[in-house]
Amino acid sequence: MTVVEWLQELGGVATRGTLLRLVTRSELDRVVAAGDVLRLARGRYALPDADAGVRAAAALGGVLSVTSAALHHGWAVRSVPRREDVMHDPNFVGEVLVAAVALAQQHTEVARRRRSAA
Repeated sequence: MTVVEWLQELGGVATRGTLLRLVTRSELDRVVAAGDVLRLARGRYALPDADAGVRAAAALGGVLSVTSAALHHGWAVRSVPRREDVMHDPNFVGEVLVAAVALAQQHTEVARRRRSAA
């Protein structure tokens, strides 16, 4: 799978560490240089068409929370926040991140085989 395909599987955003378990450093650097993947902040990457709220939260090192998370999941809310609600608690792991980690772990072996074949 390509960097872009992995990011799509991971919900559009991921950390550098997660991506480097799946692809090579040169592959990641190449798609960033080409503009196919955005570097949001140190160690945080996203697809250009990823949800703006998710990108904003990832750029700040957090995850969407409260009303912003509800909106992201399509839930009805009383009012739309002016800014994204972002949670930064390092002990909190949102369901999106749990799914991303699980997916990354499932595919670690495939990525290792790809690297060794290159």
